[in-house]
Amino acid sequence: NLTNNDNNQETVLFRPLHEGDRDEIKSLHESWFPVKYADEFFNAAVRNKTIAGRALYSCAAVIVGEKDEESVFNTSTWNEEAWGKFAASMDVNPDDINFHQDDSGKKFEMIKSSLLMSREGFITERNNCISGCIIGSFVDHSQCHKDTVALLIRDTEIHTRMLYIMTLGTADKFRNCGLATALVEMCTRLVEQIPSCGVIYLHVITHNILAIKFYEKLGFYQMQEIKDYYSINGKKHNCYLYAKFINGNNRSLYTILFSVWKRFITPLLLTYE
Repeated sequence: NLTNNDNNQETVLFRPLHEGDRDEIKSLHESWFPVKYADEFFNAAVRNKTIAGRALYSCAAVIVGEKDEESVFNTSTWNEEAWGKFAASMDVNPDDINFHQDDSGKKFEMIKSSLLMSREGFITERNNCISGCIIGSFVDHSQCHKDTVALLIRDTEIHTRMLYIMTLGTADKFRNCGLATALVEMCTRLVEQIPSCGVIYLHVITHNILAIKFYEKLGFYQMQEIKDYYSINGKKHNCYLYAKFINGNNRSLYTILFSVWKRFITPLLLTYE
């Protein structure tokens, strides 16, 4: 269970998106983000596959009642077929991905529910209240700009893929209670079981200080600033590229020194100007 800001207990079930979530996910994104997303984005998200056919990762946090959750746990089985298809789309043997065990010491029930698909018939209006969601796209290094690849992947022979977090959002009622952290950590633990994936990365608008602190707390590093990345209401905004390195893919010495210079040396120089 997660505790909301009103100190009330809410039972949250984690599951992948399905096509019945489309309208709700679209409405939530419109309320969460100033950036407008095309209908194709939502169509792809609920199908867990991009227009180009690449695998999408999704996980929705859904409010359920105790009886509903018990019914789901007692009458649903692990939907390994769905996750097997996901693994196959990444050219990974499904047997190599552990869907059942939590190796990080986190609460086992959370991981179990995150990989449990509610069968049709158990999804009710009460279940359908999505309180948070994360959507990510797997990107082959050959499909990414070479400068970005050079920044994020040290050896493209070993790490051929990256996961790009497209969106992450939570309902106001469930902020500051660990829900967003749980969504990112579950995504990270799954991706860490795909050896060819070397990094998880994302973009953050430069004035979103809360998001910046959130990702840095979870082990993401600021890699570069990109000028005019976002266009919101006709106005351009810069963003930061953040990355979390996994599966033996480490930051280069250049990016470490650059980060130290920007964070500590540059502010000192500006102080003495």
